[in-house]
Amino acid sequence: LLHQLPHQMKYFPIFLCLMCFSCGLELVGSSTPPACSSLQEAELKSGTLCQNGTQTDTKKKRDKVLEKLVAQAWRAIDISDGLDLGLSVGETVDPLNISKVLPGGSIHVDRAGGYYKVDLWMKNIVMHGLSRMHLQQVQILRSSNLKEMEIGLKFGLGDLMVNGTYNMTGYLGTMWLQLPMDSQGDQLFQATLVNATLVPQINIDAEAACDPEKNLRITEFHIPLLYDGVASDFDNLDTAFETIIQGIVIFIVESQKKIFKMTKTYKVHK
Repeated sequence: LLHQLPHQMKYFPIFLCLMCFSCGLELVGSSTPPACSSLQEAELKSGTLCQNGTQTDTKKKRDKVLEKLVAQAWRAIDISDGLDLGLSVGETVDPLNISKVLPGGSIHVDRAGGYYKVDLWMKNIVMHGLSRMHLQQVQILRSSNLKEMEIGLKFGLGDLMVNGTYNMTGYLGTMWLQLPMDSQGDQLFQATLVNATLVPQINIDAEAACDPEKNLRITEFHIPLLYDGVASDFDNLDTAFETIIQGIVIFIVESQKKIFKMTKTYKVHK
């Protein structure tokens, strides 16, 4: 894949590999991220770095050399013009054709509540704004025996806009009084994630207990997608149904976030 990357990006994997060899460490016990379970909901939504699981080594060392190396490597990457990666999602990152990676190329939501029922299809989905992604924060912690590493990054995305077409039927009301809801075929929609951020959190263990051969493994990998709110606009939709649709859009976003949360272990081949 390296031969497909832009010139500046070819060196980024090399910088990442240096993580395993860096020794520019400074003991800063107070810099250890707090447990995610101890944070308030507002702190989690703001992208505050935290750590999951029980830590057996409480003395963490912050690798400032590696933090600056990652920050400088990221600044060498220019994604403002788009990255021609030849990925399965299309030729560019901005705009990003999401439908190409969805089963059947669409999202289907069939939900019912005490006062509504909705059968919604969304397709031709494209995301705009990823080229504005910028690195806001880097924090890399190493255990005192240098066998474990915790990597925390925060990427600002600004307002991400997603558009495409939708088709919806359903009703609003109870079994005694129902107001029909029908988009009358495919219509255009647009949804915006306000002030979105990605907060990758990666744990690496040089002698993972789950591996009898003591290979280097990624033991945790989370990429939370955080945002301040969602604004949506659906053509040919009565304003009476806006609250219902807004809730469904948030449900879809939260459901898709599960794709980016993994707690399995991954072997790093030497």
